[in-house]
Amino acid sequence: PVQITLEDSSLAGATNYPTGRHSIYLGVTTLTNGWETIDLTFDSKPDSSMSDVGLTSVILLFNGNTNTDDTYYFDNLYGPEFANQCDGLTLDPSVNFADWDCNWNLGICPSATPCSSYDYVSGWLNQSYNPDNTTINSSKYSGGYTRNPDGNGEDVLIAYFKNGALDLSTNTHFNFKLYGPPRPIYMSFQDASSNEIYAYNSALTSNNQWEQFSVDLNSVASQSISRFVLFLDQTVVNWDMYYLDDLNLSSTTSLVQDINDSEVINVYPQPAIDNLNIDIKLSNNDVNRLDLYDIQGKVLLSTVVNQNSNNVSLDVSGLNSGIYFVKVQSKDNLYTKKVQIIK
Repeated sequence: PVQITLEDSSLAGATNYPTGRHSIYLGVTTLTNGWETIDLTFDSKPDSSMSDVGLTSVILLFNGNTNTDDTYYFDNLYGPEFANQCDGLTLDPSVNFADWDCNWNLGICPSATPCSSYDYVSGWLNQSYNPDNTTINSSKYSGGYTRNPDGNGEDVLIAYFKNGALDLSTNTHFNFKLYGPPRPIYMSFQDASSNEIYAYNSALTSNNQWEQFSVDLNSVASQSISRFVLFLDQTVVNWDMYYLDDLNLSSTTSLVQDINDSEVINVYPQPAIDNLNIDIKLSNNDVNRLDLYDIQGKVLLSTVVNQNSNNVSLDVSGLNSGIYFVKVQSKDNLYTKKVQIIK
């Protein structure tokens, strides 16, 4: 059995039950060591004097009134007033690998923990709040990684694709975002036997700013890539912290020209309800297309820009409230603008 109690922690104490306990909800697990969704239903209201507002705490009990040392994992706790941010999203584990919000399709073991299926990370990888959601990464969460190198500066993060080897028949670009100090990075794409298929060298160029990376794997599309190994600032002994996000595949590069996009794209009204107008301050001959993406990188609306006009109007009446991105593709660059839609 699983029990949730909603309470006001300023009133509820260890010895004054039922004071401060607003309501109890009950559910039950049915699987052994497997993820499942549990719906907890209202059972009782221990303290009938409690108001429906001002509740401060959620008390979660697993297999109450028993003395066992079982381990439980829980995730995505939400209710009627706390909507599941992943509702309505189409999640594809063969394309969307990790965003720490709705997608987690990588096999990674905690450091210093024996693993039978996957390798390990040298440091510590945890879900963390996005350190800067005002630029190219507007998501709430990201992966916070703290290096833990050996005496030679060796630090590795090894991740397997849970859906199996990459399907590169259509989507040949491996994309990820990285935030941290300006240091070199090296990503090795390998087969199941740890043989390197493709080597990618790059570097963070800014200090603690999100940067987009896109790896073109088209030349090795016919080979079996089962995992990647990420090296950050190799041969250097430090315990710097990095943030990772939005690891995915796409058919085209996700690289964004990081310029002042407010000078290139003007979007109004903000926030939008039914219609979104976009003014593009580029030469007509330079603009090819315009796309509207959700936070998962999925294209929701797309149009070819009329060469006789620098204004585009999009019907967004069918979209849910949330954050979206307008992307304008020119001959040489990709410009992006964050927009908000409300209902």
